Amino acid sequence: MLLIATFFACCFFAPPASAQDPEIESTDTQLWWQYSYQNRLSDKWSVWMSSGYRNLWESEGEIEDVAWDRFHISSDFSYRKNSRLNFNLGSGVYYTTRAVLSDLAEVRTWGGATVYWPDSPGRYKRFVLTHRFRLEQRFSRQTGTSSWDLNSRARYRLSTAIAINRKELEAGAFYVYLGGEVFADLSDDNSRLVSDRNRVSIGLGWLTSKKWAVEARYTYQENRDTAVSGDFRLTDRIVELRVKTTLRILDRMKAH
Repeated sequence: MLLIATFFACCFFAPPASAQDPEIESTDTQLWWQYSYQNRLSDKWSVWMSSGYRNLWESEGEIEDVAWDRFHISSDFSYRKNSRLNFNLGSGVYYTTRAVLSDLAEVRTWGGATVYWPDSPGRYKRFVLTHRFRLEQRFSRQTGTSSWDLNSRARYRLSTAIAINRKELEAGAFYVYLGGEVFADLSDDNSRLVSDRNRVSIGLGWLTSKKWAVEARYTYQENRDTAVSGDFRLTDRIVELRVKTTLRILDRMKAH
């Protein structure tokens, strides 16, 4: 437990690569809500669907962000190669309403893989690390314009969920979530605000049954842009509530 916490602290609390102090700094507080639903189509195939709402609650600093609300819906197909490897392919639609600026519509597509390792059996089964690799394309357009901007990036997330009152994650278990994610911009001509991003999360969850889970997270996210004029750093403090459920389609069909 101490080793995992130390790893996250060293990798994700470190400042961005730029050696100079930023010229402009700002801090936002955001509220996120997300509902996720998994259909297990077979032993190999699953489909994930999620919807959510995000809100800029508070902004402070040298440049205060304008108020915005974001709604999103997405789906993801997963193929289980074996107990340690999944392949994923998905897409999502995001729509952001802004009080001052034009609204923003965004379509995301992605492909990637999820690796579960190490996944030691026995008493250490609770210490399973999840490695998620994703290549993502983002098509965005402001309302009132006809052109779409394309931005590509790579993402790597390392996370784990550790049961507190059980030996493993099962119905009735409370668990601690630890996660960190890094982003790498792959676009040559980057006009977006965010070039570098690091994210670290901690949360507490409860598996209320075999099919339902509730989880609260706190995320610290640092964004830094040196591609535009000047050096800009934005820090996000994110409070998030997640509700998850799952259903095995074949079991439901057999029940009828």
